[in-house]
Amino acid sequence: MRKIKFLGVIALIAIFGFSLTTCKEPSNDLPVNQTPVASDYTVGNLAQTAGSVIAVSIIANSGKSPGAISNIRYNGSTIIPQTAGTYPVTFDVAAASGWNAATGLSAGNLTISSLTGIVINLSNMNEWELTEQTAQATANVNKVFSVNGTYSTYHWHLDGTHVGTSSNYTLNKPVGVYQLVVVVTNNAGESRSGRCWVTVTAAPLTYTITYNINGGTGTTPAAQTVNVGSNVILSSGSGLTRNGFTFSGWNANTAGTGTNYNAGSSFTPTDNITLYARWNVITTRNITVLMRDSYGDGWNGGALRISVNGIDRTPNMTLSSGSSGSQTFNANIADFIQVYWVRGSYNEECAFAMYYTDNPPSPVFNPATGSSNDTTRILVNRLYGSLTNTTTGTLLGSFTVTSP
Repeated sequence: MRKIKFLGVIALIAIFGFSLTTCKEPSNDLPVNQTPVASDYTVGNLAQTAGSVIAVSIIANSGKSPGAISNIRYNGSTIIPQTAGTYPVTFDVAAASGWNAATGLSAGNLTISSLTGIVINLSNMNEWELTEQTAQATANVNKVFSVNGTYSTYHWHLDGTHVGTSSNYTLNKPVGVYQLVVVVTNNAGESRSGRCWVTVTAAPLTYTITYNINGGTGTTPAAQTVNVGSNVILSSGSGLTRNGFTFSGWNANTAGTGTNYNAGSSFTPTDNITLYARWNVITTRNITVLMRDSYGDGWNGGALRISVNGIDRTPNMTLSSGSSGSQTFNANIADFIQVYWVRGSYNEECAFAMYYTDNPPSPVFNPATGSSNDTTRILVNRLYGSLTNTTTGTLLGSFTVTSP
């Protein structure tokens, strides 16, 4: 009887163990949605010309969210800009299967270049009024025509033939005289038109490069004439200066926002051009510390402790050996410099002068006498014998760093 009970217990344990091993809890692991990021998309049409700008194109890369793209904004506005400038572009992505929604993703910057060419003036015109003007163009070279203002529709006609509906028209014709007419319509349905008589002449045999030193001083480089299709070496700008600036080459406009051209580089012009000196603001200056020792064995532990805006430079400046040496350091414009003495042995043998590296004293610093020294260029100095009784921590002089 006990044997039967014992076998029954074993059977119950086996059945209970089987139920524990086969009846698992259901899994709570659910698929996790991904979130789109800017790099998931290829963006196009980021470089365009003023007056004919279209929407940027934003296409999801393979394997990325298929969610609808919406709310494309140009510097915060949904209106597509038409004027020259740089506009940050953002966009939203709708949620899709396996993907979360995303807002404010960056598509980069839309850069709109200025429209160069001939502008037909339609300002202050009555409805159906026709304006007249003339223009010049070069044979078989693109010349872009546009109108001032933004309109709903544009219709271009060349010698009576309809040739385009964009906001601008590119003329490329052989030698001759052409009649170009544009008819525009605004949002109120009012139409205006402009006619331009275009005289197309043969391409010149030479181009001229003219220089403008753009606020600097010095001799303006002579104009250069070069055969069409040939190159020329641009002026180096030698001798050009401007207070508070450094010369950094040439640019196509006075503001320095056009195409840059390196001084002394090779350049092949495609038209007559004026190049303007490009000036960069000076933000730092190098300062030279010229050190002298009358005995010729260095400063024997003497040193200069230099503080910039209250913070000591390390290490201190010293003349380790010999009778002469110099060191330089860099400081920002408007930094406040303080110079302190660190006493050593034979202090009476020590002398120094501190000055801007780009504006050294003339004549050179004389450590023996102050009568011949250029006090207008020397910022701080001490002569032989003047440091004899000077204690450590004594302020020898101070100055604020100024623009050249």
